[in-house]
Amino acid sequence: MLQEVMCNYFNSINENSNLIPILNNQIQNPILPKNSSWDIKDRRLIREYSFESRKLKEAFVIEMLKYIRDSSCDIQVTFRENKVKVIIKALSSSVSTLEIECQKDIKKIKKDVSYYFASKE
Repeated sequence: MLQEVMCNYFNSINENSNLIPILNNQIQNPILPKNSSWDIKDRRLIREYSFESRKLKEAFVIEMLKYIRDSSCDIQVTFRENKVKVIIKALSSSVSTLEIECQKDIKKIKKDVSYYFASKE
């Protein structure tokens, strides 16, 4: 029974398709972050955060500056009004696990700052 199912499966695969994925030089980002709120453009991870208060935004920016000082990632932070834009630039030819870990750390910073100020109110 199992042999028949597997035989049907392999026979149904188109002759042109391959079970082993072919590497494409056009693909620049082989590793994609799980969080869909980060955009990937030209070897950069981009995310814009919006904040309810100026105090919350300032606390996030301060924590980001501390993180940038200790991080080995290339991070750019810009802020205006109630928004903070974070850009993580890949140091290699594509987005690597280093940038993905950095993205996760920034997500934790945002969560921690939000939680800290939520408990203060």
